[in-house]
Amino acid sequence: MAAVFTERSRRVRAATEALALVRGGPGIVPRATGIAESTIRRGLRELAAPPPLEAERTRRPGGGRKRVTDHRPTLRRDLGGVGRADGAWRSGVAAAVGRA
Repeated sequence: MAAVFTERSRRVRAATEALALVRGGPGIVPRATGIAESTIRRGLRELAAPPPLEAERTRRPGGGRKRVTDHRPTLRRDLGGVGRADGAWRSGVAAAVGRA
């Protein structure tokens, strides 16, 4: 299921299945799918009152993991420029770790 659905569609789909199983659905679906019961409850809330999300969005603006540099502002300086912002490695470091 994870390869086809987005995070939100997976949650809503599992909630829909829980609703279809009128008796015990929210308890049965987590065991059958491996999706946490809290995730299914969140999907049920979304079905009851859909959040104002644009069609292509999975999360609300600002949702998700924050950049590590937001938590540790000195990280780039502490690493001494090992990695570049464009994702490339410095040639000396790349050779030292076998990535040349």
